[in-house]
Amino acid sequence: MVDGRVTTCNSNDTATLRGNDCGESELIYPKKYLNTLKYPGLPSHVLDLKVGVPTILLCNINVSAGLCNGTRMIITQLLSKSVEAETITGTRVGEKVFFPRMKLIHKEPSLPFLLKRQQFLLKVLYAMTSNKSQGQSLNKIGFYLRKTISPHGQLYVVLARATSPEGLKVLIKQQEDHGPNVTNNVVYTDFLSSILDFEPAPTGHISR
Repeated sequence: MVDGRVTTCNSNDTATLRGNDCGESELIYPKKYLNTLKYPGLPSHVLDLKVGVPTILLCNINVSAGLCNGTRMIITQLLSKSVEAETITGTRVGEKVFFPRMKLIHKEPSLPFLLKRQQFLLKVLYAMTSNKSQGQSLNKIGFYLRKTISPHGQLYVVLARATSPEGLKVLIKQQEDHGPNVTNNVVYTDFLSSILDFEPAPTGHISR
């Protein structure tokens, strides 16, 4: 839905047999097969980008410059061999950075070879988990609550990202033993009771 032309960026994938760097790996594992492999933290073989699209950085490139795993950016320019993006989170908000295609080596233990993928270390991102949202302040939040959040304090983590109640919208999928638009808020007393069989004292403190 973002205006503009889509630029498709394809990766260059190669395989190196473990303990053997001979050229036979190209015959055993063709590029078409390597292109289909997907692993967490590894950029996709096909990356469709547009100017104005939000992305996330997939690994640490330069921590001192604020280019860390999880840094969010907006694409501002697409060139033939590089991508320009503007940082929108972290310590360097507003700064623009050029990214060339970089090579990552994925050492999946179940694979008999090392996968080398040269690609822009970016992923298009329109949504994030509650953990990724920690430490951010957002004017508008749409929160999809598919099931009850069980870890202590996680619901607060999400709701506290909003700068105002007007900027917060929550979609709750109806859960068992709950009415519509209802979810549990796991607080400190509930957390201790469930884990350590504690009971809250009348004063609000925790007693065994």
